[in-house]
Amino acid sequence: MTSQPYINRITIAALSLIKWLVTTTGFLLTLTVCIFDISFLASYGTGQWHWFQRSGALLVSIGAVLSTRRQLRFGLTGLLAGTSYFDIAHAYEKQHDYTHDRETSRDLTSSYWGFGLVGFGTMVWAFGDLIECLITHDMSCIC
Repeated sequence: MTSQPYINRITIAALSLIKWLVTTTGFLLTLTVCIFDISFLASYGTGQWHWFQRSGALLVSIGAVLSTRRQLRFGLTGLLAGTSYFDIAHAYEKQHDYTHDRETSRDLTSSYWGFGLVGFGTMVWAFGDLIECLITHDMSCIC
């Protein structure tokens, strides 16, 4: 039974890695570009455009994760513990926390990318198979 602490350490390390990957905007945007490119090239090469269309679902999922970066970073208990009202009378007396501002800025940027990716992914998911009509100039596939 001595392997139990090692399993707990491995689990904690794996969860920490997943949390880091999920809250890293650059990694998720790079993953998005790879999924988009691979599915487009696979569809173009095989002529089966449903693969490109299905990649839209993955793009929407990544967009949803990007949009909720702050919630994923803090977790539910962290969000509830950090909620407080804004005291405007003492706002200028508080020391400025640049780390908080940097993370808040990253959260906001991630949300913008996420919302855009949800919209773009939805369009790919809905109409991705119709790209074949544009490439082959065969409009009979629309009907």
